[in-house]
Amino acid sequence: MPRRSLFTVLLACALVISTVAPTHAQGTFGRLQLVISDQDGKPVEGVTATATCEELPDFLEQKVTSKKGKVTLAFGDGTKVYNIKLEYPGSAAMDMPFKPEIRKTVTQEITIDLSGAAPQVAAEAPESGAELSLTPTERTFNAGVELLQAEDYVGARDKFLEAVNNKPGMAVAHSALAGVYLQLGDLEAAIAAANRLLELEPQNPLAFRVLYEAHRQLGNEAESKQALGALKNLDTAGDAARIVYNEGVEALKIGDRKNARARFEQALEINPELTPAMSALAIVLINDGEFASSAELAERILELEPDNARAMTIAFDAYKSLGDEDNERASFARILASGSKDIGKLLYESGVEQFNSGNLDGALKNFQQALEADDSLSRVHYHLGLCLVNKGDVTGAKEHFRKFLEMAPQDAEAPAASEMLKALG
Repeated sequence: MPRRSLFTVLLACALVISTVAPTHAQGTFGRLQLVISDQDGKPVEGVTATATCEELPDFLEQKVTSKKGKVTLAFGDGTKVYNIKLEYPGSAAMDMPFKPEIRKTVTQEITIDLSGAAPQVAAEAPESGAELSLTPTERTFNAGVELLQAEDYVGARDKFLEAVNNKPGMAVAHSALAGVYLQLGDLEAAIAAANRLLELEPQNPLAFRVLYEAHRQLGNEAESKQALGALKNLDTAGDAARIVYNEGVEALKIGDRKNARARFEQALEINPELTPAMSALAIVLINDGEFASSAELAERILELEPDNARAMTIAFDAYKSLGDEDNERASFARILASGSKDIGKLLYESGVEQFNSGNLDGALKNFQQALEADDSLSRVHYHLGLCLVNKGDVTGAKEHFRKFLEMAPQDAEAPAASEMLKALG
């Protein structure tokens, strides 16, 4: 059995610090489960699946197939078409489009040709290319990774503890252990494991991330700031801030606004000019009723990026929610002056974001204003129907579903609208 590649080991370490458990919830439009096998029908572990969207430049979902060749990607906006890229060392990358189905998991089986793929051989392998067998400690660690992927955090902790007891200098096991302790809420143990990791690898950014988060939760302000400062110094490429931001996006997908807000704030502490995190936080602030703070954050974005259409829309929503009519008119005039031909579309997309975050009242206002700006937007009726269903207005929901089907009978969401109408009677 070959050693795992460094990339796979690093992935395991990245997984242990995630605080969002994948689950189905309102706000996630759909999921895609890929089952990947080779030409002989055997599952392929280690295929990187990356989902992006041209219309959502901030969206990035990236995961790696498990031992069973499976991976699941989640999508928060069912109005968009996504591109899925599959990559495996030594094989040609594969691209395919995907459009989510509301509240459904679509399963696709894919076969990749590994006949030309380079074997995964450890760097220290002998020149003959012979595979190296795993040591008992490495097997124990990999068993912990598998338990981690199955979300058995206690079992994973025990395996990682066994690994570090057998091999105290195994940095990757201390790294995984620190993350699992953080996941389990054992903050003091997480700090101890992170400090042990730093003894082995003084510049390890994951150790500082764990220290920052654990001390922050314990209220140790000085220690938290010290860890954050070290993390900033190491994060020359801005990767840490973006990783934390992506964790916030994942939390937002399942409706966990509290955790999402903490992640966006943390990302901005690391990189105060990360505008995607600023935008996301501003939307969460609106949903939390902190309209003035949201408007202030949107204006900060516009200082950095004067043409940022999303920030213009957020500012407009915030001022509208504040009842600040002067700034509401000024911000709407700013949208008009931007030359955008898609004001209605901007309002609609803002409504979708608020709907996905669980803010039905905010979404309703945006959808209604989107129709006032452009009554040709059929999808607005579909989402108005969804909003009204969730608010218990069956009559209003049916009216909008019928209008949507009348305007766009061939739309991809038409079957879902028809099903909703049947269900509503």
